[in-house]
Amino acid sequence: MSAGHIQRIIPITLLVLVTAGIIGTFVLMRPRAFIPRAFINDTKVLAQENQQPQSQPLPKPHLVKSRFQPGPDDRTLTLVFDVSPPTDAAPRVRWRNEGDEVKTLEVRSDPDASYTAVLNDVPSLTDGEVLIEIASADNKSLEIHRAEFALRQHVASGPSSRPSRNGRFVVFTKPEGVASQLRLLIGSGEQPIDKLPDGVTSEAVSEVYSLDLLSASNGGDGWLLTIAVDKSDNKPVIFYLPKNGQAWRTLSSTPVEGHDLIGATFAGAGTYMLVREVSR
Repeated sequence: MSAGHIQRIIPITLLVLVTAGIIGTFVLMRPRAFIPRAFINDTKVLAQENQQPQSQPLPKPHLVKSRFQPGPDDRTLTLVFDVSPPTDAAPRVRWRNEGDEVKTLEVRSDPDASYTAVLNDVPSLTDGEVLIEIASADNKSLEIHRAEFALRQHVASGPSSRPSRNGRFVVFTKPEGVASQLRLLIGSGEQPIDKLPDGVTSEAVSEVYSLDLLSASNGGDGWLLTIAVDKSDNKPVIFYLPKNGQAWRTLSSTPVEGHDLIGATFAGAGTYMLVREVSR
């Protein structure tokens, strides 16, 4: 199928899905889904007990790269993350689950300066938020970074939508050719754990989502996806990195008429990254 044909099919198919009320139904079910970006992927520096003079700017926040990984069993997820520049002490990690229960997780480090935190007894279908807290050397300020995940059951009875926890990333699925027990693990973070593509800076990264297909080795034929865009996204581009892959590639995408969304063909398990503009 030619790229031009795909670009004609995507907006038509997406508009049919939108008209059918798939997205609208999700919004009604999950009013918290469309929280402004400032409350989703932001990094907050909490006020210091002794305020610095205005002539001294607050330190630049750390860069946190993260990804959720399934396993080693069906009730476990592992958050892998990096912090740049490195910190003297390991960050504190807290998991807020769907019922708003908060658990402090054990944080482990490995030789390559990555951290891991394991989420145990995770329900098979749920969502949650993980807070990564980085204290300053004097413990007078605190940065709070966020990573989110959603475990969604595949719908075997007909076409459906499977959204991320924040609702800004949606996979539109079909039942054919996929095992009924399939679950989708959709994670989101501030930056991808992998090296950025050439011409992309961390400041240009707008949205990052990871996707794993659980209990199935393949799937996704004829699936589509959308990612929400903001007016500040000048020339948005979707990059895709296959799971366990080494090279990013751009996905052919099309704006969805009447919505602040761009759509593309689903490419499989891996990382999907929305970039505001690419510098070449």
